Formats: sequence, C-alpha cells, structure tokens
Amino acid sequence: MSHAVPDLLLTVDEVATALRLSKSYVKKLIAAGAIPSVKVGRSRRVRFGDLKSYVDALPAETDPTPSTADRAAPAAEQRRHR
Repeated sequence: MSHAVPDLLLTVDEVATALRLSKSYVKKLIAAGAIPSVKVGRSRRVRFGDLKSYVDALPAETDPTPSTADRAAPAAEQRRHR
C-alpha cells in the first residue's frame, strides 16, 4: 500500500537549487510573500505546489537584446531624415 504525499515540503536550500538562485535571494522572496512558506518547528519549508505556482506565474520574457538588424534600422532611419 503506497501513501501519496499531497505536497512535498522543500527546504530553502532545495528551493534555491531548483531555481538556481542564491539562498539569501530565496529568503527575500519568501519574506516578501512572493513564495509562500510554512513553519515546521523552527524550520521554514516551501510546498512543492507553491513553488510550481510561483514559477508558472513568472512572466515570459522575450530576448531584451536587440538583434543587429534591429539596431541598424534606427540608424538607417535617422540617416534618411537628414
């Protein structure tokens, strides 16, 4: 008989490793309420589902670095208007 664990509890270190962030930054995210957490004794834990929700809610970002063609277009436009 197997018992399903509804929410796996992760340590701050495990969250930092999973997100490839520093432990101190993860603590700041938890303190700010961006990542919900629970106290287990004297320890702080993050539910796996809460971590997944945090990641799923992050906005997708397109490449902020313009391509060479994009950088050249404004310069060509400026030369035309001289």
